[in-house]
Amino acid sequence: MLTSSEQDREAVGTKRSRQQLGSNTALRLSALVRTTRPTNTNCKSRAGVFCSAYHTGYHTRAFTLIELVIVITIIGVMLTIFGFRTGTFGFWREEGFLRRLSETMVFLNRQAVVDGSFYRLEFDFEKSQYSVGVMQEASGVTSASAGATAGALGNLSLELNEILSPALGSTQTLIPPPSLPSLAEPVPFPEGVILTRVKTARGTQDAKGDEKPYILFSPRGFSEFAVVHFTVSSGNPVTISINPFTGLAEVFREDKDFNWNYGSKKNDE
Repeated sequence: MLTSSEQDREAVGTKRSRQQLGSNTALRLSALVRTTRPTNTNCKSRAGVFCSAYHTGYHTRAFTLIELVIVITIIGVMLTIFGFRTGTFGFWREEGFLRRLSETMVFLNRQAVVDGSFYRLEFDFEKSQYSVGVMQEASGVTSASAGATAGALGNLSLELNEILSPALGSTQTLIPPPSLPSLAEPVPFPEGVILTRVKTARGTQDAKGDEKPYILFSPRGFSEFAVVHFTVSSGNPVTISINPFTGLAEVFREDKDFNWNYGSKKNDE
């Protein structure tokens, strides 16, 4: 057994070790506070008490708004340079143009029926653009024989025939679409997209011809047979064909040709 003196010495040693451990912990905490606290230690509030945690430095370091803006700007510039060098932006511009043209063909086929007018999609090789217009007869009648039959059938019958069975006369004028004037604005081809030729039932036209190729959309719900050939910036050919019976347009990533044989002698045999 321990004597009273030995017990006293053991208690004193335990007390000293605890005091030394507490002093070491306090030193470590004070060193940690000094490293996280800013240099300005004289911060006080207006009331003369202590400042908030933001002013005393007891908070986590974060990015400022200016730093975030600078980082986002640098990333945007790098993505822009990368897109131009790889041709990504040009590719999507070309894809958007081809899709818009094909959707315009489908839309004109339906809009011609709604308006009861002949729509005309016209291409310009020289200016590298296309535009839309409505065919209007200069004489104001739908056929050359309308005047001769007016007395026998009457004006009401002629007007009804014009609605049910519209036709183009010998002289027409291309005007902006009355219901959609914005369609008359020319749509330029993207840089690098070249129109090579347009094939219809009337024949094939290219840049060497004098006349502008066009596609007619009838109010009866039919369109002209047409195949439009392009060359994109990568040098690859693209073909857009329109079905005259359904009015649907299809895009082919190749130089694909079609022939119009409907109603020909070879097709009848």
